[in-house]
Amino acid sequence: LLLAVALPALALPTPLDGASVVLLSVHEVTGQPNEALDCHQKQNWQDKLACCKAGLEAWRNRQALYKDYDEAETEKMVAPEETESLIAAAETAKGKWEQSGTKRIFVEGVRQCTNSPNAYQLPANAKATAAREHAEHEANQKQQSAKAAGDAAEAAITKQGEAMADYVKVANGIDAENAKSNAAEAEAEKASITKAQADEEVQLSQQNARDADQEAADAVAGFEQSQKQNEMAQKALADAQAEFEKQREDMDQKVEELKTKQQDSLDAKKEADDAAQSAQDDYDSKTDETEKATALANVEAAKAEQEAKSEAAEEAAGDLEAQEAAREKLVADSQSAIGQMEVEAKTAVQDEKMAGALQTEKASAKEAADQQLAAAEAKQHEKAEAAQAAKADQASAQGDLEKADAEKTELKRKADAAAAEAQEASNMQNVLEQEAAEKQHAAQLAIKEEEQALSQSAQASRDAEAVKWDEQYDVIKQKVATVNDMYNKFINCVKDSKWEC
Repeated sequence: LLLAVALPALALPTPLDGASVVLLSVHEVTGQPNEALDCHQKQNWQDKLACCKAGLEAWRNRQALYKDYDEAETEKMVAPEETESLIAAAETAKGKWEQSGTKRIFVEGVRQCTNSPNAYQLPANAKATAAREHAEHEANQKQQSAKAAGDAAEAAITKQGEAMADYVKVANGIDAENAKSNAAEAEAEKASITKAQADEEVQLSQQNARDADQEAADAVAGFEQSQKQNEMAQKALADAQAEFEKQREDMDQKVEELKTKQQDSLDAKKEADDAAQSAQDDYDSKTDETEKATALANVEAAKAEQEAKSEAAEEAAGDLEAQEAAREKLVADSQSAIGQMEVEAKTAVQDEKMAGALQTEKASAKEAADQQLAAAEAKQHEKAEAAQAAKADQASAQGDLEKADAEKTELKRKADAAAAEAQEASNMQNVLEQEAAEKQHAAQLAIKEEEQALSQSAQASRDAEAVKWDEQYDVIKQKVATVNDMYNKFINCVKDSKWEC
């Protein structure tokens, strides 16, 4: 019975105690100024947070700095190309919003609304908001006026430019026609001079062509002569090489014969030496005078033969040495001569190539000289026709000059009028742009004042919330005291397990 009495008296709604909250009618949030968000009546925390965010986001979407940020982001997203200027504008608007007091109000509002047991009052200051809207309206109107003035000035400047272009075109045309007339007369004289120059060029080209023909013929003859000399040099080299090979083979054969002769003489000398030694040995062995005399005669005869064979061997060695020296001299002399002839043969080949290149060069020079002659003759014909055309151009240019002079006077008048109109439009544009800048500055100040006013409104809402918590705390204390009194009375009425009251 005591709990049944006490608990209903203490029951108060809390943010997360869904069972103790009675669901009342909850209206759709719109974010209008001074709107009370009854999100505290939601039964769970997630629904309450969603309700608070929806209400405060609707309120945020009405604020000036957030609208500027949203518009800049939208323009960047829908543009055909994401330009640097669109990106910069979006970043600037984002920075202003992120650092603004309005965003702080929004964030703190979501926090206060979500954690409060009471209805949340959206920040508002009708006077500051009206002043800001009025300032923005005036700034937009002045900006539109400045844009219209800019368009008008641009159109006037375009009109002036077109008029001036027409005038300049005609003025330049007059100068051109005048210059054309003077140029036509000068052109006739120039054409006469250039024709004379062309005649001289033709004569010079003819002489050059004749010289080129002669040089080409000389080059052909020189090339043919070089070919013959090359053939002769190559043949002489081949003949010399063949003769050298033949003489060297003969020398080699002679050397071999002398080597054989030398060996034969050495063999004969050895036989004579052996015979002389044998005769000497025989003589030394004899004791009989008669035999000794005979043996002595044999010794003398053997020594004479030995001396003759020795001389023959020395002669054969000398002949061989002389033949080998002659062979070496032949090789050295022939190699030197052939080396010189090889150099001459290579020179002959190079001379033939150079003569061929010269022949080609002179043939090309002849062709170029012929082409130059043809070009000079064509130029001579062209200059003659140009002199005749210059006289006809002079007569035509004089008529065009008189016609253009009258048109120039009229277009000058129109260009002056367009310039005055463009100056007036530009002056008006400058005035309106200055006024638009001042109005825009005033709108920015109004936005800051509105932020301050809304911040004060939010602070007032937080102060009121604190007062409500204090009041609810006093009510709780009173209810607890009442329950305590009821409990004390109940205890006093029961004695010895009996009700006495």
